[in-house]
Amino acid sequence: GRRRCALSCRQVRYNPAPMALPILTAAAAAITECVEKYDVPLVVVTENTRGRSDDQCDPTYCWTNVSTAVPSLPAGTPHLTFETGIDQLCKNETTRGVITIGAPASLQPGIDQFYTNSLKMQRSCDLFSRMLVPRGGIKVNATHVYGVHCVFLGDSSSQLQVANATSRLVHSEAGGMSSADFLLGPYGSGLTTYASKQAVLDSKLMIAPASSDHAVYSSAAALAQENGLGLRVFGMLPGSENWARRGFEAVLKAAEDCDTGCDAGGECGCQKECVRRAGVASCLGGLRVGYVEEEDTFPRAVCGSAQREWGDAKVRILTNLTAPADA
Repeated sequence: GRRRCALSCRQVRYNPAPMALPILTAAAAAITECVEKYDVPLVVVTENTRGRSDDQCDPTYCWTNVSTAVPSLPAGTPHLTFETGIDQLCKNETTRGVITIGAPASLQPGIDQFYTNSLKMQRSCDLFSRMLVPRGGIKVNATHVYGVHCVFLGDSSSQLQVANATSRLVHSEAGGMSSADFLLGPYGSGLTTYASKQAVLDSKLMIAPASSDHAVYSSAAALAQENGLGLRVFGMLPGSENWARRGFEAVLKAAEDCDTGCDAGGECGCQKECVRRAGVASCLGGLRVGYVEEEDTFPRAVCGSAQREWGDAKVRILTNLTAPADA
C-alpha cells in the first residue's frame, strides 16, 4: 500500500502538464482576446446577390468599410519576399534600414487567373531590390541608406480576398504579416478597386501599375474625402476609354476614305460593297457594331466608352452580349 501511494505522489509532483494546461489555456485566451480588441479599418467586399445599384455596388460586388480585427485569409495562402542584402550596402552612412513594399498578388500558378501577369510585377520588384546593391541603396540626406523588402501576399485573383490581403500587409502590430511603408496595387482594375480603398483607409501610398479605370481613382478619392484622409493612390496606365479608341477611329476613317474617294470619282468598289451589304448610300452610314463584354471592371469601362463613341458617330449598335469574368 505504501508503494502505491508513493507512486501516486511522484506522478503529481513531477508531471507538470495537468498544472500547466489551465495556465497555457488562459494565456492563449488572453492573447486572442487582446488581438481581437485591436481593431483596424477594413474594406469588406461581398457578392452583389440582390442586384443593388448604388455608389457602393457594381453589378457583381458590393463593399463597405468597417472597424474590425485584422482579417484572416484562407489556410495555405502563399506569400513571397524579395529583399536587398542590406549588409552589402555602403557602410559610411550613419543609418542603414529597409523600406518595406507590400503588394497583394496572384501567386498560385494554374489556380489564380492573373498569375502570369502578377509574375511580371514580382520580377520587377526582385530586380529592383538586387539593383540597389551595386548602386549603394536608396540614399536620404546623405546620412541614411535603405534597401527594399518586397512582400507579396496572395489575393487569389479575387475581389473577395484582395482587401483582406492588403490589410494584412500593413498591420503587423495587430496580427498582420508585415508593416508596409508603401503599397503596390494588384493586377487589374477589378482588384485595384478594393485594394486602393483599403490603402486609403490605412493612409498608405499605393502605386497602381495595372489599373486604367478612372472609377478606381475617383471612388478612392471620394472615400478619402468622406473620411477626412489624404488621397495617396496613383495610377500608371492611360484611361480605359483610350484602349478601344484607336481601333474605333481606324474603322471610321476607312469608311470615310471609301466614301470620299468615291465622291471624288475614284474607285467605288468598297462603297458598292457597303451599299450591297447594308442597303444604305454610304459606307459610313452602313457601319454596324456588336460587342461582347466581360463582366469585370476594365471590360465594362472599355465597352462603355466604345458605346458612347459609336453612338456619337451615329453608328448603330446591333449586339450587346455579356460573359462571366471566369468564362
